[in-house]
Amino acid sequence: MFNFVQQNKGKSKFRIALWGETKTGKTTTALKLASQFGEKILVIDTENDASAMHADDYNFDVLDPPLQKYSPVVLANLIIEAQKTYDVLLIDSLSEFWAGVGGAMEMLSKATSSFGGNSFFAWSKITPVQNKMVRAILNCSVPIICTMESKDVYEVAGSGQQFQVSLTGTVPNQRKRVPYIFNVLIKTSTREKGKVFNALIESHYRELHGLSVDNIDIDWIQNNILTLRESNKNE
Repeated sequence: MFNFVQQNKGKSKFRIALWGETKTGKTTTALKLASQFGEKILVIDTENDASAMHADDYNFDVLDPPLQKYSPVVLANLIIEAQKTYDVLLIDSLSEFWAGVGGAMEMLSKATSSFGGNSFFAWSKITPVQNKMVRAILNCSVPIICTMESKDVYEVAGSGQQFQVSLTGTVPNQRKRVPYIFNVLIKTSTREKGKVFNALIESHYRELHGLSVDNIDIDWIQNNILTLRESNKNE
């Protein structure tokens, strides 16, 4: 027997990601947003206690002791447990669970060695681990905010001894599809004001012009992001 009810926006839990280079305000902006979602905030700090400098401005808890290794499974279990107690979760930074000590890439390297250098079979071991983390983020019953470091993307043109390597841009330092699980994706930069992208459009990130990080608040997200997502269903 199945039961059906009308869907509504109120059931949507916000998943927000901020990505950019070091010292571009990701932690500061994330804490500003987190404080608007509720009073009980948990920060999973992988950035050498970077959140501590904000302790006078915001009230939040951290893990004690902090994590020393960053397995995606550990993060998944943390999210599942912490959502029972806190109003909002802040993961600073999600990149460590990809490229940090004990993260997915280190696990992949070890698995590849155990498979005699065959990375194809190694991924069969790592993908379920990564997917458990992704499912925990998607199924989180409270708002969740994640920061990610940026990584450079290069393009190689030419062949043989005649080739040129050029920098084509930056992307979040996580597995390719991870940015798309967030309702809101914010890029921070020291060279320009923060830009907000809709991360749910598969073909590209849509920039919302004229909005700086300083002007982002929960009311704006509530009134605009969900509406934008619905307007792009057929694109």
